Amino acid sequence: MAAKNKILAFSIIELMVVISIVGILSTVALPSYRDYVSRSRIATGIPILDFIKTRSTDYYNTNGTWPTSVTDLDLTADAFDEAEQIEAGQFSVSTSGCPGGANYCITLQFEGDVIPDSSVTAPRLIFAVEPSASNELLIWRCTTTSAGSSSIPQKYLPGGCSVPAS
Repeated sequence: MAAKNKILAFSIIELMVVISIVGILSTVALPSYRDYVSRSRIATGIPILDFIKTRSTDYYNTNGTWPTSVTDLDLTADAFDEAEQIEAGQFSVSTSGCPGGANYCITLQFEGDVIPDSSVTAPRLIFAVEPSASNELLIWRCTTTSAGSSSIPQKYLPGGCSVPAS
């Protein structure tokens, strides 16, 4: 008996099916991946904002007033080691012009293209102290604005942060 030589190869139909499947998967996966990367970039600011929020509250409890600049908080470079891509100069504190009439706010201004293919330019993540009748209870809220006309979409924000009402 002569052994048959079987040709081991893929037919053109099999190759086209595989290419179609890969194409379909990539059209679904790529936008999801971009969203994931954008959410993670924005979320890197939360630990730093929390740290500055704690320092600001300590300053308020000690001095009875809010700090007027980040330098009042005596922050060291070590405070920013958690997220190396965030520089100390990207933060600001303010006692006026805060969203929603807040008494005090901490702002993180993101650099670069945080949300690709978006109309959001220069997005900001903000921790603001809610105005209260007595200044004994400090209620912080997380919100967002941008230098442009739009805010960071809710799907990119970490839990607990919200888009301001229009």
